Order: sequence, then structure tokens, then C-alpha cells
Amino acid sequence: MFSETAKKNADACRFCWMCRHVCPVANSTGNEAHTPRAKGLLTSLVERGSDYTPDMAEIMYQCCLCGACSNDCVTGFEPPVFIREARTHAVVNGYVPPSVGPLTESVLENGNIYGKPASEKMSALKDVIGNLPQRADTLLFVGDAAAFRSPETALAVMGLLKKAGANYTVLPDEPSSGAEIADLLGYTEDVRQRAFGTAKALSDTGASVIVTLDPKDAEIFMQHYPKWGAAFSERVETATSCIAALVRSGKLKIRPVQNRKNVTYQDPCRLARDLNEEAPARELIRATGMNLQEMFLHGKLTKCCGGEILREYSPQTASLIAQDRLFDAKRTGASAMVTSCPGCTTSFRKCGDRSGELEVLDLFCLLDECS
Repeated sequence: MFSETAKKNADACRFCWMCRHVCPVANSTGNEAHTPRAKGLLTSLVERGSDYTPDMAEIMYQCCLCGACSNDCVTGFEPPVFIREARTHAVVNGYVPPSVGPLTESVLENGNIYGKPASEKMSALKDVIGNLPQRADTLLFVGDAAAFRSPETALAVMGLLKKAGANYTVLPDEPSSGAEIADLLGYTEDVRQRAFGTAKALSDTGASVIVTLDPKDAEIFMQHYPKWGAAFSERVETATSCIAALVRSGKLKIRPVQNRKNVTYQDPCRLARDLNEEAPARELIRATGMNLQEMFLHGKLTKCCGGEILREYSPQTASLIAQDRLFDAKRTGASAMVTSCPGCTTSFRKCGDRSGELEVLDLFCLLDECS
């Protein structure tokens, strides 16, 4: 049922329990079955003859795919590998949990998890996109989360690129990267074929640089498209590294804020862990004159915010995870948390700090105001 790679990963567990302590879902729900090691045990049981059941499928969807378990494991244990495959088998066998079903149907039909037609993806940005050239040196890939949930973030990045004099454009009919469907269904052939279509659409713009706003889009572009033969000849950059380079070069001027605050920063999981990027966002925060107070777990050790996908089918669990992270942020003494990922921004704002002590600041919106 599982690939050799998945089986080896599941059997690599040495039951040290470290993943149990870093898993955001298990820590928030207190359910032992939600730990990465439990998912590994279930995978091993299925490979040794046990039936794969709907209850097992439900457990496999209780995961953010944030990679904290893999990052902390010294034995090469990578639960996301077999968790994604387990989700593929759940779809094939009709075991997708009822709460997840609408998302999988939407992502297969529309390319997004929000139940919206693909034609509506860029509707909140159409006035700005209408004034952009059809072809340019730089293509900004907005992504589903920003387009559907936080268009103000996308508008802020566009504003920053314009102020820097960048020759850029945005596709009015931007396709999805496939990151959401890959998380829900695994790296299936459908995901790979979508990758080829998206790679062609982006390459056809003639851009030499593709700037990705959402870290999960950057991760699939940089790390998975090449494996599937859908690699870009264009250079792929994250929005944080692109904007930081513009500030560094002097093309974009950032004015220090008047009311300086003590802030902390939420490292997006896929940006810090998968793409090894930590410095650019911190450079940008310091450019605003803010005082940065690091959380105890930051950089590669960052804790997940719950994520957009989990929030769509398990909002209560996602809110618990976000609240846990907000508590970490408040312990630094900061009055605001800065985010640089559309999914993180949406997750924290939907959850909200119930004490009212912590403000959530989108990094790009903050920079746009200071430039």
C-alpha cells in the first residue's frame, strides 16, 4: 500500500518521543493518536496486514504537515512522507473524513480549498492588475491564501514593487501551484500534471524572476517541481528575500515607524524549515525601527500557527494551535507579532488574542506604510 520510502520512514521511529513534544496538533488536542509516532505505528501496522480504516484516515488528517517532527528527529524519521501517502489512500478508498471531503472536492474542481471558482481568484486585485503590463521582468505569484483570504497583503507587495521601480506583473488568471492539493491528496499524478501546466503558464510570461508571496508555493516550486521535470528556467524568489534585496540595494526606502514597538516574529514553517530562510524578514523588521524580541522557539524550531488547510476542516484544533503560539509571543513582552505568510496572518487574525494584549502585523502591509 505504501511506497518503500514511506515504509522506511515509518519504521525509522525509535520511540524517543521527541516528536510527541513538538507536534502542534498533539500538544493542542492532548490526543496520543495525533502524535507523529502514532501515525508511524499505524502505517507500520497496515504494512504488516492490518486493514486501513476510516478511523485511521481521520487520524492522518490531524496534522499540519509543518515538519517540526522531521526537524527534531535524529533518526531520519519524516512523518509527512507517509502521512501524505496515507491521505492519498484515503481518497482512493473513499475514507476521506466528512469534514475534509468538501475541501478535496473543491481543490479538484476549482484548484483551491475555499469553494470558490478559479475565475474569482484574482477578483479583489483586478483593478491593480489591470494597470500592469502583460509581460515584465518580474512575475509576482500571489497564491491562493493571499488572493482569497488576505488580498491586502498582495496589494502591499505590489505597492512595494512599484515604489522600488520594479518592472513586474501579475497573471490575471493565475493558476494554483498545487501546494494545497498536494497537502490534501499527496503527491499524486494529478498534482504533477498541474505542476507542468502552472510551470508553462508562468514561463510563458517571459519573466526572468518569479517572486512567490506564499512560502508553501515557493517550497513546491523550488523543491518539488524540479523532481517532476517541471522546473523553471526562471529564478524563483520568496517575497521576503526579494523585498529585503530591494531595501538593501537602496531601491526601496523604508522610514522607521514613529511609535516604535517591541515586536516578535512568527517564522513560517515552510520558509524557515524547508527553505532555510530566516534572515530577510528580520532585516525588514529592523528596517522599520521596531525592536525585535525573539520567541524561544524560532527559526527552524518555529511552532506552527495551525495553517490555512487545517483551519478549513478542523477550525477548533487550528484555533488551539494558534492560541498556543500567541501565548509564546506574549511571553516575549512584545506588543505585536509580525507575520510574513498569508496563511499565518489569516490564522492568527481569525483566532485572535483573547486578552487583547497582542496585535498581529502583516510584514508587507507594515513596510508599505513605512515606504
